[in-house]
Amino acid sequence: MSGSLVRVVWTEAAKLAREDPPKWMAKCKKLLASLYENSGPEPANARPVVFVRARAMPLPKDYKHGEATQRTHVQVVPGPFDYVSVAPRDDVKDESKWLDWHINFADKHLFGYYGGGLFAQDEMQTAEMPILASVRESLVRRVGAQKANGKDLLPEPLTRDATSNAPTPCIVRGAERRVQVAVDKNAAAGRPVGLYGNNFRAASDEAIKAATTVLPRGSQYVNIIAMDAPRGASGTYTFSQLSEVLGTAYTGFTLAKNESRSAMDATGAPSGDQLMTTIHTGHWGTGAYGGNKVVMAMLQVLAARLAGVDKLVFHAFD
Repeated sequence: MSGSLVRVVWTEAAKLAREDPPKWMAKCKKLLASLYENSGPEPANARPVVFVRARAMPLPKDYKHGEATQRTHVQVVPGPFDYVSVAPRDDVKDESKWLDWHINFADKHLFGYYGGGLFAQDEMQTAEMPILASVRESLVRRVGAQKANGKDLLPEPLTRDATSNAPTPCIVRGAERRVQVAVDKNAAAGRPVGLYGNNFRAASDEAIKAATTVLPRGSQYVNIIAMDAPRGASGTYTFSQLSEVLGTAYTGFTLAKNESRSAMDATGAPSGDQLMTTIHTGHWGTGAYGGNKVVMAMLQVLAARLAGVDKLVFHAFD
């Protein structure tokens, strides 16, 4: 990636989806796509899709707890993401003044495994918001074309630098959510072990259909922060590891904060309406990645305060 920050705007989401459609490989994902592909015309409130990728930003040199610019309201809620805005802070109650963002527990290859049968957090988001897959396919195609012509203008869809492996968080704004898939255990609905993870590929067609709710066109738009956490380590954290986690979260949160400074017009340009930022996160970098839940949660809270995020909603759900 050349430069420290690259922003790509697709003004027409429908055109993006037509030119670079998702490439579903697994039978279960093809079935899911078939449930919504004819669910209605392009919505009247269709939004531009914005992609931003940045190198890790330097942390602020000073942090004074309690300063007005670094007060982040933290709210803990049970359950996974539902992509419904949680009540704003008491001092700013107008929901139209807020922009919500949700963490994508990303791999180095942004949305890289969306087409297979896995249904973990990353793959759930791309399945329910297929325009995310189109963002990846568009960037892959365009980066390949520019490299063939000896150019280097667009960023590859990576959440880490291809050479140094340093974090390069990404954000995507304006992803329409097409379906909602229930992954909880429900024997009566044909999913006695749930649909999360590898259970999705093993589920029957009837179970997947019963778990899926097709959403009205234009009813939900989601904004994503994609960050790859360190993985595979054990024992006591090193200062370098803690610094990387904090720096990654701070950069991703700052990107969202900066993107939230104003609403967009139909071209993806700022409209001038000032917005406040809510970030929804959870046990990022734990589970298969091996991170300590308390450490990872506390570093995210600190990152939100350093970035000046207005509200952090922590979904306490495994």
